[in-house]
Amino acid sequence: MQRRITIALICFVQWAVILVQSGMLSENPWIARMRWFGLMGLCALALPARGKRARPVSMADLIGGIFLLHALSSVPNTPYEQTALLRTISAVLLYVGVFWSLWHFADQGEEETIMRSLTWCVGLCLLGGLLAAPTGYISAWQIDGRFRGMMPNPNSVGLLGAIAYPMLLTQAIEGRRWIDRVFVLAAAASVLLSGSRTSAVSCAIATIFLLARAGMGRGLGILLVAGTLVGTLFTIRPWEKSEGYTGTTLFDNPLTRLSFKDDTLMGGGRFEMWPLAIDAIKESPLLGHGFGTEEFWLDEAGISMEEFEIHQGKYMHNSYLGLTYQLGIVGTVILFVPLFIMAAERFTRLLQRKLTLQQAGYTGVLIVGLVACFSESWIYSVGNAFAFPFWTAVMLLIRSRMLEDRRKASRHLPVGVDQPAGA
Repeated sequence: MQRRITIALICFVQWAVILVQSGMLSENPWIARMRWFGLMGLCALALPARGKRARPVSMADLIGGIFLLHALSSVPNTPYEQTALLRTISAVLLYVGVFWSLWHFADQGEEETIMRSLTWCVGLCLLGGLLAAPTGYISAWQIDGRFRGMMPNPNSVGLLGAIAYPMLLTQAIEGRRWIDRVFVLAAAASVLLSGSRTSAVSCAIATIFLLARAGMGRGLGILLVAGTLVGTLFTIRPWEKSEGYTGTTLFDNPLTRLSFKDDTLMGGGRFEMWPLAIDAIKESPLLGHGFGTEEFWLDEAGISMEEFEIHQGKYMHNSYLGLTYQLGIVGTVILFVPLFIMAAERFTRLLQRKLTLQQAGYTGVLIVGLVACFSESWIYSVGNAFAFPFWTAVMLLIRSRMLEDRRKASRHLPVGVDQPAGA
């Protein structure tokens, strides 16, 4: 019974954040709160199954606890106390629901069930957007020709497809089910048709990582990595200087945007906004302005949207800058440094051929997320459609590392000494 409830809650939370973000169910404020009810339901299952021990506290819990306490301490120091408090509470719900409830569920042998539940939800969303696009039932295409499917804008569907892609590709390689291949194609098509350059680049990097683990030759791997680096360099083109934005945001088709023409040198408006964001951060660089206050930074800085040529939106479109504005350098270091260390450690294990395909899939999600953080504000925002699957994959990656460490420790125990709990 508890297994079915947990699966239902996983699907409920993922579909709730998708539908609320798409705007389909967000008109009624009570319907918009469904995602929080789902997370609360997951938190209610935080205790392990009857007869099972609670998992030991890990370094991830220590880091997560410090981050959440830092976020909570920022509440009294901001004029937007209610917003900061609610965002902190939502982060606590995500942490308990993912790092305790789903961790215990995985310990019951349900790790594959967790990933399959998430990939089915996201895969059906992406596939449904593609299938509904020709019917006109949903407005799947933006006015400039970019695909947005069921999501509010092309970058959203691109990021959702990129986050899910490593998990979908892993399942397609492992299980060889036809539906997994369909979902992989749906994710790839969504990323390409969205014209999201960040999503396309992060997907390419994650694909190389997974193919390297799946048995790709070193020569081909080096060639693909070199090609990715060269492609990224030509994307940024630092040797060129823009004399002012004179391009157009109207493309013949979404794929032409991936050729990095028109507004590339402006980063879609990001490059003209980031220097102003850095100036705002400098006002309180160490501790920030309060968790969840990024949406108010333009008003606080006294900046009007009319000062930008093409930038749109009230967020900084950079998770590193956004979190630094909210929680200062301290908060950014607490959250991001461990993630980069974990990604580097997993990459080292890949080179040593000590990484399983499943671990490579989780690492692929982590890599996509860290790359996407350079151009989108999302990783600390629990209410969007990307945070739940991303942090679930991170949790499973951390869990797999802890299990490895315990197995190694148990092999070196003297005869007659009990193994650690949970080994």
